[in-house]
Amino acid sequence: MRFLVTGASGFIGSHVVELLLASGHEVVCPVRNPSARGHLEGIRVEVLSLESIEDAVERGPGFDYVIHLAGATRAPDYEAYR
Repeated sequence: MRFLVTGASGFIGSHVVELLLASGHEVVCPVRNPSARGHLEGIRVEVLSLESIEDAVERGPGFDYVIHLAGATRAPDYEAYR
């Protein structure tokens, strides 16, 4: 199966990616900055520099599943976070 995993460069996302790869699945990870792979460092996975999930869906040859793990974890203040 082919998965699109958002938030893959984070701690939880990278572990989900590793589990999917170990199970023989194909995984694509959209990231804002492909040179900053975060927790994906050392994991052999397809990383795409994309501005939005729409870009990934349009560019990719279809996904069986999308696992959405991306989210804001910090902001300068409460309003910015919301």
